[in-house]
Amino acid sequence: MASDNEQKLDELSRKLGVQEEELKRAIDRAELAENKLKGIEEELQMVGDNMKQLEQSAEKAVEREEKLKDKILNIQVKFKTAEGRFEYGEM
Repeated sequence: MASDNEQKLDELSRKLGVQEEELKRAIDRAELAENKLKGIEEELQMVGDNMKQLEQSAEKAVEREEKLKDKILNIQVKFKTAEGRFEYGEM
């Protein structure tokens, strides 16, 4: 009976040791995953910041393009006016 209990105790102790090792490995994997997650979150934050900067740059580029189109249109109007005056002056 005592040896039977000792065998059960030994078996349970062995199982406990195995479970503790599995727990330790699981904790290590969880910590590794958390570190990877933090890195990905930081990278995602940087990507978000870069996207905001790109959106702002794109908005500024569109505004600049509109201003330049207006300027080109005004120059074309002035050119046509000057061309008309030149032709009228030659006649």
